[in-house]
Amino acid sequence: MKKPLILLFFALISLFWSCKPKESGKVEFVILQLNDVYEIAPVEGGKRGGISRVATIRKNLLEKTPNVITILSGDFLSPSLTGSLKQDGVKIAGAQMVEALNVLGLDYVTFGNHEFDLKEDDFQRKLDMTEFAWTSCNVLHHTEAGNVPFEKNGVPLPEYIIHTVKDPSGKEVKVGFIGTTLPFNKQPYVHYEDKFAEFERVNNEIKDQCDIVIGITHLFSHQDDSLAQRVQNVPMLVGGHDHMNMALKSGATTTYKADANAKSVYAHFVTIDLQTKKSTIWSQLIPVTLEFQPDPEVDAVVQKWVEITDASIVQMGYDASEVVGNASEPLDGKESSIRDHQTNLGSLIAKSLLDADPKAKAAFLNGGTIRVDDEMQGQITQYDILRTLPFGGAITHAKFPGDVLKKILNTGEVTNKGEGGYLQRENLTQNEAGEWLIGTEVIQDNKSYDLVIPSFLSEGRESNLEFMNNPAWYTELQLTGVKGDNKNDIRDVVINYMKKSR
Repeated sequence: MKKPLILLFFALISLFWSCKPKESGKVEFVILQLNDVYEIAPVEGGKRGGISRVATIRKNLLEKTPNVITILSGDFLSPSLTGSLKQDGVKIAGAQMVEALNVLGLDYVTFGNHEFDLKEDDFQRKLDMTEFAWTSCNVLHHTEAGNVPFEKNGVPLPEYIIHTVKDPSGKEVKVGFIGTTLPFNKQPYVHYEDKFAEFERVNNEIKDQCDIVIGITHLFSHQDDSLAQRVQNVPMLVGGHDHMNMALKSGATTTYKADANAKSVYAHFVTIDLQTKKSTIWSQLIPVTLEFQPDPEVDAVVQKWVEITDASIVQMGYDASEVVGNASEPLDGKESSIRDHQTNLGSLIAKSLLDADPKAKAAFLNGGTIRVDDEMQGQITQYDILRTLPFGGAITHAKFPGDVLKKILNTGEVTNKGEGGYLQRENLTQNEAGEWLIGTEVIQDNKSYDLVIPSFLSEGRESNLEFMNNPAWYTELQLTGVKGDNKNDIRDVVINYMKKSR
């Protein structure tokens, strides 16, 4: 019989400390890494993830050494279904994440792009609530007085953190942490300096003060690679943003990323030789599964917020736990995907719209409607649909002139590529000549075409597609066969389609 993964992992940890000879002049510590965590409760039907399980892993590590540094490499305040709800009339906006991570014992974070989904006042309130430290070398607060560091409770956030690690004999090492973030979410209250140049500047400033410098990055992996080539003294980048676990070697530097939503975490075991100043790093990816029991203290916080969310879902008329379908292949709702190219999740939602409107021949939706920023696999529940489409909204029947339809599609495909206005489509393609087709027919300027789209678009609320706000093109869509009959909400439309299709 095979040993469970949890036993094998902690056997390896025990070997790391107890079986290898302890040499004088060396100091050891552990970095526990999370990144891109939007759900405090487990995902995939409870099988993966969960902040309370991460807390158990952390406490097991602390039983071996007090020198455990817990880091989250950006993206946690948003997006989530819970964050889109209100408690006592106030939008939750990440409060559930802050409370859970405070109890977990998180040490350090840097900004992810999704932190700035929040309005400025909401973001500042959550920043002030955090009991962990923030660091960034390139993200600043844009104010009337200029670009200045963000402040937590009136204290400016530092460009770097120097953490002192002491072993039982009193020997110590200085560990420098530098955070940097890609300029993916350009809110008016945020200013980004160059993500590479600022990291390099701060690294040059502190490297002689530290025994080791480690980057906390929220970048695309190819950007981590570029950074690694510029800072040869940094052996490790603890990264986020890509959502899939990876360990990418670039010269003397390795970039590590865990899976989003704490479906896995990384444990990095670092040893520094005080004589040579050389470091050795042994890293282990830990799948966060049912094998790890939830930590009671953190789980109490998680359950509190689950109950708040569930009560809101019931009031909205949904059954969070109902399975509506099964995804044998991951449904790709990552922001970097759905705002750049067609994905299977975008196609699924567009097919759902088309199924709900028998008169329509094609459908499209703005990628920004999809807010899950994750991949979903296995059993898909109503909760998964709600967290994918937390803002809901009606859908509308449209009859577009061909020249207008082509303008819309070109804007979505070219102008809005990489933005929320990129269009996920069904039954709309381009041929090799660059002509748009609806089905197999080339779209003609002087013909009219029936489509179904979110009302968000028909109201002209998407950037560069404001011209779509023309009442002459739209008729009210009366839905039948969805929950509540005639209830016009994109979430119900998708749930209904998936239940019919399973």
